[in-house]
Amino acid sequence: MQDTVKRLSLTRERLLRLLDEIDSTNSEGAVTLAIAAGSRGLGDVGKRVLPAGLAEMASEAAEKSATGIVVFWGKGVRVAVSPPFPIAQSGVLPGLDTGRLREVLGREYLVGVVLLRLGRYSMGVFKGYEAVATKSGSRLVHGRHRAGGSSSRRFERRREKQTFEILKEACEEVTGRFGPLERQLEYILLGGERHTLLEFRKQCRFMQRMEPKILGRVLAVDEPGHAALMRMPREIYKSLVWVGEGPSTSSGLASLGPLP
Repeated sequence: MQDTVKRLSLTRERLLRLLDEIDSTNSEGAVTLAIAAGSRGLGDVGKRVLPAGLAEMASEAAEKSATGIVVFWGKGVRVAVSPPFPIAQSGVLPGLDTGRLREVLGREYLVGVVLLRLGRYSMGVFKGYEAVATKSGSRLVHGRHRAGGSSSRRFERRREKQTFEILKEACEEVTGRFGPLERQLEYILLGGERHTLLEFRKQCRFMQRMEPKILGRVLAVDEPGHAALMRMPREIYKSLVWVGEGPSTSSGLASLGPLP
């Protein structure tokens, strides 16, 4: 019977417990495949090393992940992990080698976070889970006008001006707080409305300069503000995990479930 695949989002602490479980599993005949960030799919080596079902799963994960993936395959283990920060080097390793993932998870990165929805923004710099600098703000931005005619056009022009003003203010605040740490910042993560974030990146010269450091995933946030910002470190360090479930998977791994 073929394994099914369960997709999870795990905190750093939960993933470390999973790696402990993998380390305690019999690694005879097992293999670990690391796929660096920016790689396209598994490549020929991965397709040769992994069985077809897992290769398909891992290839899809690698294509969707901006940080790369690590695949563990052996007796009782079918796991692929996309870590929160990029894996630098690809390679095939004998046995179940959790070292590369532990290296990523063990570092305390200096990360900038920008949360933005029309009307509200918040931003912060974090060293690991600790906040180094934070700022939140808001401005009135009217909703869309449903009626037609000249009044609707005037309303839309006013709304466009309000949108421009809050994006300009957010850009100034980001530049002021992130700018002094520009060289030290390792990554930037964005959260909120995708369309608003796209406009923000287009309008803000500082963000354009920092483009190589912006990670592709978008953090989920309903309402930017200080409280939401303080919850972000937990989100920043989450990993996507694919676990094969079936007769070939150990009960310890198969019983994993997502955190509340």
